[in-house]
Amino acid sequence: MDIIDSTRNRVTDIMYMIRHRKKATYFTRSTAKMQFADGIYIMLKGIRRTLQIEIDSWFEGVGQEVSMTKQSFSELRQKISPTAFIELNDVFVNWFYEDEAFKKYHGYRLFGVDGSITEIPNTECNREHFGYYHNQTMLPC
Repeated sequence: MDIIDSTRNRVTDIMYMIRHRKKATYFTRSTAKMQFADGIYIMLKGIRRTLQIEIDSWFEGVGQEVSMTKQSFSELRQKISPTAFIELNDVFVNWFYEDEAFKKYHGYRLFGVDGSITEIPNTECNREHFGYYHNQTMLPC
């Protein structure tokens, strides 16, 4: 949980916002519907549904009775420098590697991921050996 607290503290820090807004005049209005930190949080959360649904869900989640158009959110996004996310990534990477309990290779942890998909040919012999699904029911051989 310390990385989450560290991220929250950094994102809400005024100096972080000053470093990563594209112009000095951006994010100066305290009456804006969405502040700098909220924009960062939505982008970190990820957009899985339509942008408008995500925006509406965000405001509902924080208990605000306002909304924002997707065009307004896109304008807000343009005001945030990509360096904001580079800094957060650097913080995360440093946190990840500070744990010394892992064996390392040249100072790095090694991970292997197999993203391949193997498809077994649909033959009678394979169906007899492995079984098969028919209308969401596994049929024995």
